[in-house]
Parts: sequence; structure tokens; C-alpha cells
Amino acid sequence: MNHPCLPEAPIDALLPDDLLLKEPFPENALPDKNDLLSRVILGAGMVCALQLTIPPANAQGTPEGITSDWKRPELRLIRRMTMGLTVTEASLAGKLGFQLYLERQLNDAAIDDSRVDRYIAQTYPMLTLPPVELVSLYSKPQLIQAALYRALFSQKQLRERMVEFWTDHFNINIQKVSWLKVVDDREVIRPYAMDKFPTLLRASAHSPAMLNYLDTASSRKERPNQNYARELLELHTMGAEGGFTQQDVEEVARCFTGWTYGTNVQRTDFCKFVFNPFLHDNGQKVVLGQVISAGGGQNDGETVLNLLATHPQTARFIATKMLRWLLMEDPPKALISRVARVYQKTDGDIKSMIRAILTPKLLLGAPAKFKRPYHLVTSTLRATSATVLESTDPYGSLMRLQQSIEMMGQPPFQWAAPNGFPDTLEYWAGIILPRLNFGADVLTHGIANVKIDVALLLSARSSTEAVQLINNAPFAGEMSLSLTSRLNQYLTQNPSLDARISALGLALASPDFQWY
Repeated sequence: MNHPCLPEAPIDALLPDDLLLKEPFPENALPDKNDLLSRVILGAGMVCALQLTIPPANAQGTPEGITSDWKRPELRLIRRMTMGLTVTEASLAGKLGFQLYLERQLNDAAIDDSRVDRYIAQTYPMLTLPPVELVSLYSKPQLIQAALYRALFSQKQLRERMVEFWTDHFNINIQKVSWLKVVDDREVIRPYAMDKFPTLLRASAHSPAMLNYLDTASSRKERPNQNYARELLELHTMGAEGGFTQQDVEEVARCFTGWTYGTNVQRTDFCKFVFNPFLHDNGQKVVLGQVISAGGGQNDGETVLNLLATHPQTARFIATKMLRWLLMEDPPKALISRVARVYQKTDGDIKSMIRAILTPKLLLGAPAKFKRPYHLVTSTLRATSATVLESTDPYGSLMRLQQSIEMMGQPPFQWAAPNGFPDTLEYWAGIILPRLNFGADVLTHGIANVKIDVALLLSARSSTEAVQLINNAPFAGEMSLSLTSRLNQYLTQNPSLDARISALGLALASPDFQWY
């Protein structure tokens, strides 16, 4: 009996010579930007590999011939501000137009997401528990899988993208802080993901999870811990090239002594910010040239946060990171300055900066970006109109998806260093086999509690119509001419129904889909 994801004939007999993989590609090798490969593993006790030859890459590392076929600005907008292009989102953006669609996502309070909220509340009840009940529970799987579910099905897609962004910016490894990250996610990152950066910065600084993760809670006037001070300056605000000195780090550390949180479950301040004046260094400090007078108590730390939140270098650093996240890896200095000015004029308003970045002109001129594993998995499921079935096991309803992301090198909430998961081609292109395997694996073996309906693809009247359906779903009609030609050639030589599933798997592993 044929495996549903394999063609009936040997794959070597179906493809022209220039499509065949000539030799194995090392799993952790970094592909040359001028000759990026797309390989697909299709298997049921056997492995078939094919190489889709990609034209030389442009200066940004994007394979040429991909973005040249992405001509509609509203579709580029969807690719950048959602967790994956879908037919529904493409239709909605087409009806509303670029600006109204963007504004709908920016002002998402009016979007009805109650169905997703109900599912999360019913399936992952730990996420709403008060800290005193969370403390003894193993909540990590529920936090990860709830985040995945929201990324897949929430109507507030831009918020999910920004939640992912700020989760990395204010990275906290759940392996160290355990259940405290659940509280941080719901009380810091999610509520303020599209608020103002200074508000988010202050919420993070007071978060028990951050106080624990970067050791502020254990900092004492006799032994100020510099971990949070250093990362506050280098990662959260000014950036490594921000112009601060080691003396500034030491002074900032002194300012935050006494900042801690309640750890006694019997007290009302359990898991809440607490300032302990007996642990605080009340002497005079000088931070970035500004004198902070002696005797300030908790206000020393608040003064530092205000100073950094309004610093011009913070505006540039946040503008640069948001441009890299939403637009391109290497934004020009003039564009950074433009978005930084928006930060300064609006007191760090995140929505205003997004408006300045996501414009039709900028999006149409931006190179494609390489999807990180989390983004690849969510976009694959969204592209194939997957549904998640009701599950009685809150630990395992999306466990298979979680495991797939981990195999690709991005275990959610578990990046060890405080800088968050990288967002660069150089890092993620080195872990290639599992990601190219994923689409075919989903279509071949399926995922427990996740349903992908391929009935429409199988009912197509011809191979040409099947390719058109593949073009319509994952690509909203913007599949590259190169991939269209190759899939037509493949299905012409093997018109079986099984091969149509294979073709969809190949499309999901192609540069057209691996980039966005």
C-alpha cells in the first residue's frame, strides 16, 4: 500500500536532473546565501529528498524571484504582522484595504476574540489561577500550548506578533523562574504589547519574574547584583552601543537594591512587587551624568527607568529592533532615525511606531525575512486551515507542535541567555532539516488533536487545478512563477492523488513559504 505522502513512482524518475539532490546537506551547516537550498523529507520508513534550485540571493540574503512575485501590499502586510497568511485574512484585507486592515489590528479591542478566550480558559485553566494556587503546579506546558493556540487562531494577530517580540526583548527563561513566567505573560507582556514602551518597561522592572530571573530580588546594599542593571541598559533600553559605562552599570545596580517581591504564601504581598528599605543603598548615585540625590529610596530605581525610557538612545534602539522585527534585518540609518523620532514625539507609543514602519512603500521595498521555527509552525497550520479538536488533556493538546518547534531549536520561553531568541537568517538557516521536514510530516502523519482537511485538493479536476489550489491557500495567489512551474511539472509527470499531497508538502518546504 502506498504511503499517502509519497508518489507511486520513484521520485528520481519524476523530476528533471536539475531538481535532484546531488549529495547530503549537513543538518547544522549554514547554506550559502547565493545558493540557498530547499529540501523536503517525505517518508514512511523511507526518505526521498529533492533540491529546489534557488536563484542567487540579493544583498539582504533573500532568494531572488520570491518577493518579485509578491506585488500586493496588503498581502505583504499580512505576512509581516500575523502569524501566517490565510485565505480569510487575505480576503478581509482585500475588502478593507491596506490602511483599514492595519488599523483594525492596531485597535484590536473591538475585535471579538471570545471563542479563543473561552477555549484557553477551558483547556488551560492554570493560566488564570492566582499565584498562591500556581506555586505548586507545573504550568509550563499550559503556558506554551496556550500561546501556540492564540498564535494559530486569535483574531488579534498583530498583538500575537508583538507579544512574541516583547517576550524576546524582555526574555525570561521559564526553566529558572517556573510559574512566575505565567504571571509575567498575563500581567506584563500581553497587556502592554501594544501600549507605550515606557509603560511596558516599568511593568517589566516590577515583575516578580524579572526580579527573580536577573537576580534583583537578591541584591543588597552590601553586595549590589549587576545582572539586571547591565541587561536593563544593554538589552532593554540603550543597547550595547548606547554609550553607557561600567560605572553606570554599578550605579544603576545600587539604585535597584531593595527591589524584591513577596515570597511568603501566607502574606497578602505574595508574588507582588515589594520595596525593602533596609536592603537599599540610600547614598547618592550618578547615572549617565545625572545626579540622583541620597535618600531617594524606591524612587532611585523609578528615576533610572524614567531616565532610560526618555533617552534618545533608547528611542533609536527600540526603533531599530522593531524595524528588524517587522521590516528588515538591516534597516537604513535614516529610517531608524525616522522611527526614533516617532518614539520621542509619542512617548514611546508602540502603535505609532508600527504605523511608521508598516507602510505600503516600505513593505514593497523590503526583502523577505526567514521564518523562525515558531513562526514556521504557526504559519504552516494557518496556511492549511488546520483545526484543533477538543481535548481532555490540557498537557498534550498541542504537545506535538511544541515538540516540533523544539526540534527546530526554538523551545518556547526557554532561551537561556537574557537577550531572547535570535531573529536572523544566519542563526536559523543552520538548523534546516527539521523545518523542511515539518510540512510533509504534518500532512503525512498528522498531529494528535489537529486536523488538516485536504479534501478540496484531492477533489481537484486536474493537476493544474491542484496547483492553483496550492497557490490560493498558502500563498493567496502569489506563489512564485518558479515554484508554480516546478509543481506543475511534478504533477504532470505523476498525476496521482498521493502526489498532490506531496506537492503541498513541497510547497510548504519551498523558499516561497519558508520566507515571509
